[in-house]
Amino acid sequence: MNSESTLDWQRIERLLDEVLDASLEQRAQVLNRHGATSLECDCIAAMLEGEHADGGRLNRLMGVLAHPVPIPRAGQRMGRWQLLELLGKGGMATVWLAERIDGEVKHRLPSSVWSRA
Repeated sequence: MNSESTLDWQRIERLLDEVLDASLEQRAQVLNRHGATSLECDCIAAMLEGEHADGGRLNRLMGVLAHPVPIPRAGQRMGRWQLLELLGKGGMATVWLAERIDGEVKHRLPSSVWSRA
């Protein structure tokens, strides 16, 4: 069981999936059946408000966040680009010198690669 002051985001995702599959009348029963804490319920309520307002982008975002993001490394390809050299690190991203490798043009530029906390 979760503490009232911490969130297990994988559990939140599972609860949210089940709540989204339930009818409006059954949503509270789903949360009660799983013993959701008030913090979890508040979090899911906020997500449901966002789901209604954003046209379904929340579910797509949750799906993306559920998959691990590889740590960038020199030589890694990203679409038409290849990372050559790490130029800097910050709290949200790393900056790499990248080179276009599709053969259409020869071009190098700095590229930000976002990281996840």
